[in-house]
Amino acid sequence: YRLKESANRISVGDPGIADVRLLGNREIYILGKKTGSTNISIWQDGTKIQVLDVAVGADTVSLQHLL
Repeated sequence: YRLKESANRISVGDPGIADVRLLGNREIYILGKKTGSTNISIWQDGTKIQVLDVAVGADTVSLQHLL
């Protein structure tokens, strides 16, 4: 996920649902671990916090191609 502003810290509400990593000051990597929903908090410019709501689900398109 590419950010419009630089970030210096991130966290995930439920690490059982997703894992996040700050790859650079404007890019984060999100890995879905199991079905569910959580949020990701992104600290920007010291005091500004952006919150992303994340829903992790099954990739049904790939499953349809396999069938």
